[in-house]
Amino acid sequence: MPFLNSVILEANRLSFGLTGRNPRIAPSETLHYHQYAIPPGTPMSMSTLCIHTDEKVFPDPWSFRPDRWFNAEGTGRRKYMFAYGKGPRKCVGMNLAQAELCLTVAAMAKYDMELFETDERDVRFQHDYHVAHPRLDSKGIRAMVLGKTEELVELAKTT
Repeated sequence: MPFLNSVILEANRLSFGLTGRNPRIAPSETLHYHQYAIPPGTPMSMSTLCIHTDEKVFPDPWSFRPDRWFNAEGTGRRKYMFAYGKGPRKCVGMNLAQAELCLTVAAMAKYDMELFETDERDVRFQHDYHVAHPRLDSKGIRAMVLGKTEELVELAKTT
């Protein structure tokens, strides 16, 4: 299960969720960030794209590397995951979405598949419409199902 969760974390990191900035305002309190005092009513924002591709947090940020979520260093990176937002305005369906992703990825792992007329250009971030989009003529990710994964079929026979 840890590897499955790491695959899903890494997929969420590279899909960015909303790429536009969603400003937040502390209406009545002064906020402090390092040596800065941010006055009440000042709009502040961040971008998942900037956070999820920060090389100081995610070395080689454009590579899909589920192993970056292992060990204590990986656990510490979780605070930089903003795919579902953070705080009181985070996605209310986040836990349901995470459960659905686990079930879907686990179900897909039962099959041997190969990409069909799909390459990196079909998923690479090219356009920002407040959500990340690949090249405009992309047909998305397409795959051919070749059959059941033999290792899982053999494992099922023994259990």
